[in-house]
Amino acid sequence: MTDATTHARREGDACQRILELLPGLSTYFVLSALIWASLAFPLALALAALAYDGYWLYRSTSLGIRIVVAYRRMRRSEAFDWLGAASKLPGFERVHHLLIIPTYGESVDILRATLRHVAEQDFPRERLAVVLGFEARDEQAARRSHLLLDEFDGQFGYLWASFHPRLPGEVAGKSSNEAWAARFAKERLIDDAGVDLASTTITTCDADSRLAPKYFSALTHEFLTNPAHRVFQPVILFYSNIWRVPAPSRVINSVHSLWQLARLTRTDKLVPQSTYSMPLATCVEAGYWDVDVIPEDSHMFFKLLFHFGDDMRVQPLYL
Repeated sequence: MTDATTHARREGDACQRILELLPGLSTYFVLSALIWASLAFPLALALAALAYDGYWLYRSTSLGIRIVVAYRRMRRSEAFDWLGAASKLPGFERVHHLLIIPTYGESVDILRATLRHVAEQDFPRERLAVVLGFEARDEQAARRSHLLLDEFDGQFGYLWASFHPRLPGEVAGKSSNEAWAARFAKERLIDDAGVDLASTTITTCDADSRLAPKYFSALTHEFLTNPAHRVFQPVILFYSNIWRVPAPSRVINSVHSLWQLARLTRTDKLVPQSTYSMPLATCVEAGYWDVDVIPEDSHMFFKLLFHFGDDMRVQPLYL
């Protein structure tokens, strides 16, 4: 190795070290400014503090307003007759909904509660198809699937269990599980049963999600009135087990729930999370979920955005 190469490598290592130190040094610089800046630049520090307080006053006030607006929209949505409105739209009789519930290790009780909320939908359940997306590596998956399929037999138009195998090049997680379950269901629902692809939506949720009773009726209405490429995002509230968690977690869950509610009002910044729906044709055309990532929600949205361009939007469902 020549002297020039050694020198270049040392310079590169030094630059890399400086970049690694920069975030920590910047943090210490800002924190210590409360001491040295108050002595050296008291007026500048006071103005900076006022600007900081003003910024957070604006942010907190706007957040509070958006929470109130979103809460009122949610209450109106809960009281609205979505099924009646949707049934008057052309194409209502052809609409089917496919629900994927990916699961790994969740108990039968958790999955049973999720399925019971699906069974309480006011939308015609003969046009609901549900897939329990198990992982083949889960040793208890077969037992859980048999129990749940027997218990909820006949309560939906279709109820299946899929078992996602270990495949080369895949990352084990929700995204690859959903991709497998979606292809599994599309083959049986569209290719075999002959359901119209263009009139079908696909919804994915967490294993412990609790869908509102009017969710699929509202989704039907919005799906029929917004034929363009859309991802539909409902309200995410962390209250289903609120009394079974420690008190500090209740505070955090409540604050996070309010933030989730408020963010639906900013459709210019809205990205789907956890539970969301889209036209099945949109999902198929984009190539389903990617199998080399774990967190699938925002990743799927940006995949759709890059595929469809400005036609892609996230639309809130206030349920």
